[in-house]
Amino acid sequence: MIDGHTRVKAAEEAGLETIPYYEHKFNSFEEAYKYVLGLQVNRRNLEGSELLKNISKPYGTDFIQNAEGKKSEAIAEILGVSDRTVEKGLYVNKNADEDTLAKIDSDELSVDKAYKQLKAEEKAVDIKNKAQQKFKEDLATFVKEYEEESK
Repeated sequence: MIDGHTRVKAAEEAGLETIPYYEHKFNSFEEAYKYVLGLQVNRRNLEGSELLKNISKPYGTDFIQNAEGKKSEAIAEILGVSDRTVEKGLYVNKNADEDTLAKIDSDELSVDKAYKQLKAEEKAVDIKNKAQQKFKEDLATFVKEYEEESK
């Protein structure tokens, strides 16, 4: 069984002896996963850690790796979200620390806000590194000019 676990449990608790079902045949796990993921997404909007999980799970599968074009577009099509949402999710999955992921999991922080925070931190580090490099270059130029004047 690949879908309907909640319905089966509810039917069992209700004392039903038979549970209607649909049988599907799939050629691969990836094909079955893609089908189930499509069903799940159509039932509700994915947010937070659920979105992150459902972005990262298919990323390594053959049907995404063999997809033509951008991987984010292929995942977005399956999830019913924009490719930009997928790109943000992939970035957060790759760069967020445990604390940030925990905040997303507890709905204290959205994926979008986490993405913006991570990008702002990255930009701040980049600015700091550039400023340090510029300072080193200016200092080296000053020292060189001072030494030449002292001769």
